[in-house]
Amino acid sequence: MNEQTGGTVIVVDDEVKLAEAMKKYLQSKGFQAEMFVDSRKALAAIVAGSIQADVLVSNYAMPSMDGMELISEARAIRPGMKAILMSEYTKIVPDWRSSCDGYFGKPFHFPKLAEKIDKLLIRGR
Repeated sequence: MNEQTGGTVIVVDDEVKLAEAMKKYLQSKGFQAEMFVDSRKALAAIVAGSIQADVLVSNYAMPSMDGMELISEARAIRPGMKAILMSEYTKIVPDWRSSCDGYFGKPFHFPKLAEKIDKLLIRGR
């Protein structure tokens, strides 16, 4: 990965340990990363403008708002934001291609996620 790409990433997953691990890994690769375990709180931060995210990485199945809804709402506020959906429920996830820039079935390797984010940021410039 090109460490100079940088960029700000929001990670949203209700599995606290996984969200923390993704955040730490992405930070170690040169990204600014923030994490949320509640999709509504993540959306509130985006609405408030307290985080100017380049990429939103969201789990699909979450208690308060699913990842597809979060991505849709977030992109209504920040249309240029890239979005990656992840889920362990590959058979029930709706077709993500129309609303996301990438999809990862859980479990996945963090280096692949960082590589995908890096590519999205490079293409987005």
